[in-house]
Amino acid sequence: MPTGTAALDGLAPLLTGLRIDNMDLSGVRVTPLTPYLREKTVEGPLFLFARDGAARITLMQPGAQPVLIRRGSFAALPHGHGFRLAPDKDHPAAALLIGTATLDRRAVAPLLDRLPPLLFMCPSRTLGMDWQDGTFAMVEAALAQGDLAGRLVAQRLLESLFIIAVRRFLETNETYALGASRTATSVGRALVLMQDRLADDWTLASLADASGLSQATLIRRFQALVGEAPMAHLMRLRMERAAEWLKSGDDKLSVLASRLGYQSEAAFARRFKEFHGVWPGEFRRAG
Repeated sequence: MPTGTAALDGLAPLLTGLRIDNMDLSGVRVTPLTPYLREKTVEGPLFLFARDGAARITLMQPGAQPVLIRRGSFAALPHGHGFRLAPDKDHPAAALLIGTATLDRRAVAPLLDRLPPLLFMCPSRTLGMDWQDGTFAMVEAALAQGDLAGRLVAQRLLESLFIIAVRRFLETNETYALGASRTATSVGRALVLMQDRLADDWTLASLADASGLSQATLIRRFQALVGEAPMAHLMRLRMERAAEWLKSGDDKLSVLASRLGYQSEAAFARRFKEFHGVWPGEFRRAG
């Protein structure tokens, strides 16, 4: 049975899959007269950066207790629960950044679905206040650029903070890490192989072999953890990546087809039309 570092290594494929697709960031100032309330649960994770002062965050859940979040702290709400912020009694105000993000939960469901509703990371000797403040500042600066490159930089920085917060939780909760590792290792390997090698000529047999499972076991575990069959998931990954490339680049369709594992432009175009409802050329022209 894996223990300690071995359990975390078993979760590496899923940590690799924590990829943010989009994010929004806004500043909030909390005072006794202006507390902050977000009542509704959102689909993606939420993130809080404490830039100045201190506040107490309380999840909108029965029995939830307030948690102090002070300057230099980072909090992640993996399940997007609603929450309220109120100033701490020893600080007249607090300035925070609140981020909302979207990611493909199916790609990391074995890991995310069992995380607690709040992950908290305060400055420490390992990652001090200067490091975390500097990271928050880089996220703000990248978003302020207002272009695609800036947003990508901000997303990758936020992914790094999220992964560090998750890893810290796993390091102090070995029982969770062991259970998640046993569940996720084989399916996680298949997920990462799909994501990183979309051009490969994958079949159910080759995926099962690379994952160390029989085809029937891979289908059963994959369906239970991800919510769809392996080959359906692969097709969706390819079509979503195709849409991204069509929007952001000008490569020929034949080039995209090859990068996505299709033997011909026609086969790629038919699959794209089947998935998105429009032909690739139409999709690109629509912006």
